[in-house]
Amino acid sequence: MDQIEVEILIACPRPEAVDLEQVKKELPIGQKSAQAVAGGMQAQGLCVPQFGSGCDQIIVANAAVTVYVSQ
Repeated sequence: MDQIEVEILIACPRPEAVDLEQVKKELPIGQKSAQAVAGGMQAQGLCVPQFGSGCDQIIVANAAVTVYVSQ
């Protein structure tokens, strides 16, 4: 298992808001690295008051997970 490396790349509208340590904790194996960059999408949505105030934004993040196995 020490020969497995996992790289996570997340593209989202607010990369500074991504908790990269929490993202890495979600992976069960490997030596992990994570990076967040500007990208993804933000769009106007419909607010449903029961979900809370200021809920009219749709935020989309894309993630690429690359796994390397050394021999």
